[in-house]
Amino acid sequence: MKKHLLSCIALALSLVFLFSGCSLRFTALPNLLRPPKLAGDYEGLQEAFEDSVGKNFSLKTPISGDYRSAFVMYDVDNDGEDEAFVFYTQNKDQSTVRLHFMDSENGRWTFHYDFPGAGSDVYSVFFADMNDDGFSELIVEWNLFDSKESKVLTVYHYDRTENTPSISTLAREACTAMLPIDMDNDGCKEIFLIAPEATGTVRRTVGKLLKMTNESISVVSKVTLDPKAINYVSLKSENLGIQYPVKIYIDANVSATSMITEIVYWDNSAKKLIAPLFDEKKGVNLVTRRNEPIASRDINNDAIIEIPIQTVLPDSGYASTDIPPQDSDGAGQADVNAAQKLYLTKWVQFQGNGSQKMKVVSYSSINYSDGYMFLYPDDWIVDEENPKVTIISNQKERRWTFFARENGKTGEALFNILTIPTDQWAKNPNADYTLLKENGSVVYVGRLSSAASQYGIDFDQLKSSISVIE
Repeated sequence: MKKHLLSCIALALSLVFLFSGCSLRFTALPNLLRPPKLAGDYEGLQEAFEDSVGKNFSLKTPISGDYRSAFVMYDVDNDGEDEAFVFYTQNKDQSTVRLHFMDSENGRWTFHYDFPGAGSDVYSVFFADMNDDGFSELIVEWNLFDSKESKVLTVYHYDRTENTPSISTLAREACTAMLPIDMDNDGCKEIFLIAPEATGTVRRTVGKLLKMTNESISVVSKVTLDPKAINYVSLKSENLGIQYPVKIYIDANVSATSMITEIVYWDNSAKKLIAPLFDEKKGVNLVTRRNEPIASRDINNDAIIEIPIQTVLPDSGYASTDIPPQDSDGAGQADVNAAQKLYLTKWVQFQGNGSQKMKVVSYSSINYSDGYMFLYPDDWIVDEENPKVTIISNQKERRWTFFARENGKTGEALFNILTIPTDQWAKNPNADYTLLKENGSVVYVGRLSSAASQYGIDFDQLKSSISVIE
């Protein structure tokens, strides 16, 4: 019995360490399940917090963003010392997260404010000085129970009256995604958010810009976005200087396999938000719709974000399950299912104010299932509709074979790219293949055919052309 009890205690301790990054309830076994002690300058913070709220609580860790601790430390009043914002729930009420605000005075942590938040979980936490008063506003996204898309945004303002700090709520908005950003280049952060909106029977999706004037926040502009978005993958900003508008790139899934990118910017002369890729007459963004969930990115490291647009790659396809014997070069022509095609992805920059002014930066093919992208050299795409190289994919063997195209017909095999588990490659590297790139649990290896040299293709080119999808 004694051995059994010791085993149970050891198991409980192991579970504490295993789930130390999650929200924990401190009801059963309180001496074993206390949160790990904070160290350094914050050593007394946890004890002061527990003295204030008691022992029956559960810490709530933000799900996303830069702050991933229930104890969020930030110098909100710009006095050179951090204040503490602690997110937790009381065990008697798990439905609402509470926010506990503490300040350090003469080395001692003092409780100042405790109030309920606006959700059952904390999604993300940001700090931004929205009115240039030297005090940063606290911006919190709250999750509503089990919903992944429905969130509530709240903005809290810190103030000190007669040396007593206080926190007030300036804004509360429903949203599905948000980004703190200085869109109008006035030196103060605004908040861009995406939210559903209903007017009578008409439902739409809008982007809103929240701006703070003095100590008041209001919506200064709204713009309609594609309502077919199922969820938002990322919001990225691009700031090229005051002579260009700050742009937000919104990557959104519109089906299980399709994605679009919206662009939103602030028109300084019109004093409103603009979404140039959304067709108001059709009520949809068709310009950037693509067949694989590939997000926008700065493909060439020029500080400008490119958007992927896809077209069918001629003569491409997937090998049938009956793979014929390979020739001596290991890249024989396989049977192709003509109903399935691969895509040529062109990466474009949208310039000016319209959707038609776009510049193609580069071309690639993306192996989404194996997690890599292959950039096409410029001389392979003299004509976008008639590229000089096409691809046959063998998903069973995780192999892409690249073929030459001449006069609209498929020619000789040029090279293979094979995806192999890292441990398998380490134990038994294939002498016929050369390592091109490593990606955690897999490696990408290549093999040239005898025809590759006729097209100026070597391993240096393959290594520089392949990149991991982030």
